[in-house]
Amino acid sequence: MKKLLLGALAAMTLTSSALAQENVKPKTRNPRLSEALLEAIQASPSIEAAEASLGALRASRLSVLLSLGSFNFSKTNNFGKVTTEGLILPGNSSHQQTGVSVTISPAAIWAFKKLGPTVKAQEMTLAALRQDIALELAKVWLDFYNASGTAYGLKQVLKSIETYAKKIEESDSPTKENDLLQLRAAGMAIESRVLAYKGRIRSAAIAYERIMGHPPKVAEFGTPGDGSNGTTDVDVYLKSAKAMLDQVFPLNDENQALAIAENANLQLLAAKYMSSAASTDLWTSRTPWLPTVTISRGRSALVNTNEMIQSQTSVSVNFNLSGALWTEHRAKALEVKAATARHESARRAVRAAIQDAFATLEMLNARWMTTTESFKSATKALKQMENETGKVAEKIQLLNMLVDSWVGESGLTGLSSSILLTKAAAHAQMGSLFDNLETLKKLEDMEDGQQ
Repeated sequence: MKKLLLGALAAMTLTSSALAQENVKPKTRNPRLSEALLEAIQASPSIEAAEASLGALRASRLSVLLSLGSFNFSKTNNFGKVTTEGLILPGNSSHQQTGVSVTISPAAIWAFKKLGPTVKAQEMTLAALRQDIALELAKVWLDFYNASGTAYGLKQVLKSIETYAKKIEESDSPTKENDLLQLRAAGMAIESRVLAYKGRIRSAAIAYERIMGHPPKVAEFGTPGDGSNGTTDVDVYLKSAKAMLDQVFPLNDENQALAIAENANLQLLAAKYMSSAASTDLWTSRTPWLPTVTISRGRSALVNTNEMIQSQTSVSVNFNLSGALWTEHRAKALEVKAATARHESARRAVRAAIQDAFATLEMLNARWMTTTESFKSATKALKQMENETGKVAEKIQLLNMLVDSWVGESGLTGLSSSILLTKAAAHAQMGSLFDNLETLKKLEDMEDGQQ
């Protein structure tokens, strides 16, 4: 992918053979997007905080479980002789009393039941947060390396302009002075673009450090080479690049994507679990009206005497008929309604996001085709005029056309980033962003093997 995303199209801007001789390959393997995505979710303090909150919520289930009911046991021994008046006097007999009581709390039972979907919702929210951070890092990554590669490529264009200017200086053209002025103006325009992309490199590096906790491992991309792996046919190269672009985060069937998203979207699942928790909480608000049952069993015995052993069982039922409970129950019912509405709102938002992704991809792919044609036309025309020293204005116009179709948001590098990010965001909506990392790794392995 880096031959498309990291400014490799710079090689196609050749206006002289000088640039072809500077096909310098990277001395070391470039950092990988797949590795950075995994590092981002491991290094994020936001994810660490969410994981800690989830752990605390899981731990709270144990304390709620232990409060489902209470159990008490007591035993008392009184040594001595028991008189008919119930007095205990010193003697050889003993008076033993034992008791057991169990209290069952309906409120604790429903509170424990509510924690199940609450924990699930928190797990889905955490998984969604991981995807959000990965998407944010992917955008910053593409900004950083595209800007680095573009700045490098523009510098190569400047070198080709300088080489062409030398040819004109050595010629006897009557328009030499005017031609050189036009070339200098074109060079200054390119230099201003280089400065602009250096600013983007700086901004992307700052955003990268905010996410990762450290600056990019490569301060500037340096000399990525032509990235064409020996391919000189522009048409073949661009088709190969687009095919590779299509393999990452594949997105083909809109109806299938909608069906997957409605069942697997993490935010939608979180909203579903929170709706379930709210419904359980509604029942919890009714539990104070339910009785709290206490069952007690007691036994009294006189040892070493002929007195009767006595035992007693009691059951107590307590009701709370406070009118304030109705207000709380009504509030919980409204919360259930709100949670259900939020779930439906989230479902519609997910569908809209998938539909918008497919519409955006259709537009981006159409722009890719037209921009590709402009790029190929300019490249072919410049190649035909490569050895000519005249037609400077026409060459500069073609060069600007080529650069415009290559750099910027509407150029091929910008379009490739937009296509990738749109597809990645759609996969995040389907809960499958990280499922595609293996494909990305294989493509990166293949490209490293071709360096």
